[in-house]
Amino acid sequence: VIDEYKRGHNASDTGLGEPYWRHAAILDAVTISELTSLPTRDNLRAMAAEIGRPYRQVLSAALFDTGYLTAAETMVPRPYDEVLYDVIAALTEAAHLTNQPMRQHSSGKWEPDRDSRAALPIDWAEFVTHALAAAAVNIEGTEQILAGRPGSWEAERVRQTLQSTVGVDDEDLVRQRTELVVIGLWVDRILRDTYDDYRNAELELSR
Repeated sequence: VIDEYKRGHNASDTGLGEPYWRHAAILDAVTISELTSLPTRDNLRAMAAEIGRPYRQVLSAALFDTGYLTAAETMVPRPYDEVLYDVIAALTEAAHLTNQPMRQHSSGKWEPDRDSRAALPIDWAEFVTHALAAAAVNIEGTEQILAGRPGSWEAERVRQTLQSTVGVDDEDLVRQRTELVVIGLWVDRILRDTYDDYRNAELELSR
């Protein structure tokens, strides 16, 4: 997680190390995956805020680096009931989210209304459709994610929901993707195709 952030933001270990980590050795251990114990919760939360990643994702990465999670465990699909429980918990958690309305201060300025009674429920239906769209594109498309039983009434309702959300073309789903896209490059072929250009440029410079 940290290495990915550094590559995308031209950040250094020194820049990340202060003031978010109390000891530089901790950050060094994180970057080379040699943590033997979990950093403090405050350190993990600070790092999550710094690199713009959810706290739970950073915690999961730390658990992996310290050996509490292994590569083998992450590759094995979890049981159906366990995944279903987590999805239900996430949707229930989302149902408790609220939007904070604004109110006008006596000075005329607008400010957030801190009164809990003024909180408004989020658009839960929109939340669910965004989650469905992201899951579909992560699995490469609508029909791919519905392949288990494409002719069921449930599949048809989900298909209609996705089409209403992003359109009938799966290309419109791409912006909803949350998983990384892995692109394979034939480096040897690329270098072979550009060799003549480099060779001609070298000859031109040597004249």
